[in-house]
Amino acid sequence: MSEELKPCPCGSSAHIEDQSKTKNKHEGVVFGRIVCDKNNPFDVPSKRCYMKTVCGPLKEVIRSWNNRPREDALKVRIAELEGKNGSI
Repeated sequence: MSEELKPCPCGSSAHIEDQSKTKNKHEGVVFGRIVCDKNNPFDVPSKRCYMKTVCGPLKEVIRSWNNRPREDALKVRIAELEGKNGSI
């Protein structure tokens, strides 16, 4: 998969879990889900991140994981304010 994953909102990286063997109803479609690297069942609950996607076609799962409209809007607004701050 060529599309790169955004980091988890908690700041940690994330990885793709291949689920093709368990969801082999559709030939030729790769299924998977994305899980935060801090989602470790053996870690202390207060240190765990529970972010993950549901299993689905991998292209859709990646698109969903990387879709962060609020975060993108905030970045645009910050850039606008920094530009105004420089002109003061």
